[in-house]
Order: sequence, then C-alpha cells, then structure tokens
Amino acid sequence: MSICNDSRYDCSTTEPCEMEHNLNFTCNNITTEFSMDSLASLLDSKLAGLRRDLASIDTKLDTTKQELFLEMKNEFTQAIDHMKAEFTATTDHLSDRITSFQSELSTVHQKIKSLEMENQRLNNELLSVKNSQSTSCNIAELQGVIDQMNTELNEKDQAQLLNDVEITGVPEYQGESALHIVQALAQKTGITLDMRDVVSAERVGPIRSYSNSVGIALTRGATQDAQGIGDSVSTPKQRPRPLVVRLARRSLRDELLRSARARRGLDTGNIGLPEHTHGPVYFNERLTKANRRLLWKTRQASAAAGWKFVWTREGRIYARKSDNHDCRPVRIVSERDVMRVFGMDPTEVNNK
Repeated sequence: MSICNDSRYDCSTTEPCEMEHNLNFTCNNITTEFSMDSLASLLDSKLAGLRRDLASIDTKLDTTKQELFLEMKNEFTQAIDHMKAEFTATTDHLSDRITSFQSELSTVHQKIKSLEMENQRLNNELLSVKNSQSTSCNIAELQGVIDQMNTELNEKDQAQLLNDVEITGVPEYQGESALHIVQALAQKTGITLDMRDVVSAERVGPIRSYSNSVGIALTRGATQDAQGIGDSVSTPKQRPRPLVVRLARRSLRDELLRSARARRGLDTGNIGLPEHTHGPVYFNERLTKANRRLLWKTRQASAAAGWKFVWTREGRIYARKSDNHDCRPVRIVSERDVMRVFGMDPTEVNNK
C-alpha cells in the first residue's frame, strides 16, 4: 500500500509489521512507525476540533437567529404601535364629530320643544281671545307678538348659518364631488381651503327643471340655451341646485365672500367639471327660507319704487335708495317694513 505519492521523495511501499496495531513506512530513507492508537488519537483530536468548530457555528447561528428575531419583533412592535396611534387619532376625530353632531341634534330638539311649548301657549291665548269682548284689539296685539316671535326665531335660525356660503350658477353632474368644486372655486378667488376648513359641502334643495311659460318642461336644447351651456355632451338637464359650504370659522367665510365679490367675472371654467360652456358663479351668504323670501320681495318692491341698492350683511337685509351720502341704509326685518319703506303691499309684489 503506497503511503506517499510525492515524486520528490523516495517512498517505499509499506509493509504491515508483525503486530497488527503498528504501521511502518519509509519515505526518503526515513522510516516512521505509527501505532493504531496514535492514529486514533490523532483522528480524535481532529474530530474534537471539528466538533468545537461546529459548536461555535451553532452558537453563532443561534445568536444570529435571536438577533434577527429580536429585530423583527422590534419592527413589528413599532409598526403595530404606529397603527394603534393612527387608529386612535382616527377614532378620536370620529368621536369629536359624533359629539358635535349630537350637540347640534340636541340643540334642534330643544328648539323643537321650545316651539311646541310656544305653539301650545299661543293656542291657549287664541282660545282666551275668542272669549274676550275686545277680540279685534287682542288679535292685533297677538299678531304682533307672533310676528315678534317669528322674527326672533328667524334670527336664531339665521345665526346658525353665519359660517355658510351659498354658491349658485355651478352646473350639477351625477357623481360630482362638491368639496372639490368648492375648493377649486375658492382657489379662483385667491383663497386656499384645506379639508379641515370645510365642515360640509353639498347641494341643497330639490332637483329643479327649467320650464316654459305654460309649465311644460323644456327640451334638452332649450334647457342648454337657458343655462348658457351650449351643446356640451355633459350638460345636465336639470337646473343646477346651489352649493352650500359650511366653513369651520366665520372669519374664513367673511374672507371668502370678500375675495369673491372683489373678483367680478368668476365663472365655472377650470374647476374640474366636464366640458361645458362657462357661466358666471355667484357667492352669497346663506339665508333662511324666511329671509330668502323677504329678500326677493324687497328686491321686487325696491325696483318698483326706484331704489337702487338691496344687499345682505350678516344675514340681515338692507336697502338704500341711492348712492347719495344723505341716504342711509334701511334695514328690512319683516314684510311690514316692505310696506312701510316702499309703500307697497308685499302680497301685491307678484302682480307688479
């Protein structure tokens, strides 16, 4: 059996010795003797070294696994904490909105209850008036009380709208985003509205259609001509309802109204609507139903009487006969003021 294959040395073939546990070989005239025990001891030492190396590798692997597990655990923990923080912020915001809605709903309930009580009181007073000898005088006095109560209630209702702006002239489309339209229009006035600045934005009122003099709905083409939107394929058939936006602050509402009134010629161009012929857009204070009706009658009566100016400020209606410095604004509170100021019965306004 050849033990050394190196050509540089003269190695002879080994021969087993007489003892089975010894092995002799000669290499380069040097004879070396190995016993099986020494060979086994050498192998054991090498195996022990390998075992130590393997144990060291296992230890390093265990340490690496623990470090990786700890790092992944920390990352998961941070991600979960971040998600918890975002979820908590979202739920807190929703909770605040719900609390606000509940407060408004409670205010409405209280107002309804107050109106019911006032209605009951008025009914009782009417019953007592019927049994009174001075019926006509009492009715006039009671009517004055009712008018005063209606005025006070209307002013309270108007105070609830002091953060609102009514935008008219914007074509209405199915699936539109009222908030984005309001933001685009505000941008055209020079005001940037953040989502936090807008409490709500929506169309109000029933969907209305244009009609001709005999009450028959106009055709698509006639409707387009009446609205001034031409032949646009995206033209809505219905008359656009006003957009009402409630802002978070009254000062922001006043700033938006001032900017809109300072920029005459605002139109519906470049606000993200489908293709259409651009039309004028108007920004106004939002009024209660009673004040809208009173404003319309005031305008009709003032035009018939030759007065030049009618406007609203903080939900109140004012009229001025001319731009002469001696002519002071007159506030119109009720239909009686229309009769007193313009000398015209409001019930006859439609016939003028």
